[in-house]
Amino acid sequence: MPVREAFPELGYGVADTVRALRDGLPASRADALASALDLPVSRVAGLLGMSASTFSRRRRSGRLGRSESERAYRFGQLVERAAEAFGTTEVGAEWLKRPNWALGRETPIEYADTEPGALHVDRVIGRIEHGIPS
Repeated sequence: MPVREAFPELGYGVADTVRALRDGLPASRADALASALDLPVSRVAGLLGMSASTFSRRRRSGRLGRSESERAYRFGQLVERAAEAFGTTEVGAEWLKRPNWALGRETPIEYADTEPGALHVDRVIGRIEHGIPS
């Protein structure tokens, strides 16, 4: 499934995105990330800053918390960006999971656990798109 279908918020305007993140994204967005990245949901929960028990509670409530929603949105943006740069979600996801020398040999998905890290991963993707070794 294309990332945009699983993450309709990626197509929202800024005001609607802010409102959706403040309200909390549906917990199913974590499942969508797990599917797009081909990772266990427990690993995605960790990327979103949740323990397994917290994620279980979020699933029952149906909503992620505000900070978890922001992280999920950030990762959704990167998955979409990598898919565009590398041609498919699968190839983009593989790139996101492979250690990268431009990121100190960390994987892009791990490096993107903070906003500055995610911005740097986005810049690395941009350099690759323009043929600059990264």
